[in-house]
Amino acid sequence: MVLQLGIIDVYTSKIHLIPTLKTNSPKSRTHSSCGIHSIELNPSKTLLATGAENPNDIAVYKLPTMDPVCVGEVYHCKHFYFV
Repeated sequence: MVLQLGIIDVYTSKIHLIPTLKTNSPKSRTHSSCGIHSIELNPSKTLLATGAENPNDIAVYKLPTMDPVCVGEVYHCKHFYFV
C-alpha cells in the first residue's frame, strides 16, 4: 500500500495527491506504514511537516508548492524540534 497526502482545493473540489517521502536508509524500511498521524506548519507557514512512508520518519514539504524538502529519520527518538 502506498500512502499519499491528499490536498483538497476547496474552490474547485479537486484532490491533489502528494506521494509520501521515502527514506534512503535501508534500516528505516523495515517498518510497515500505518498512516499519517500528524501534520504541522512552521510559524511562518512556509513548511509543512508530516509522517513519511516510514511511521518513524518525518517528511518536510515547502509551501505552497508541496515540493519535497527532506526526510528526517527518527530512530526511536520521541521528539523532533523545528526552529
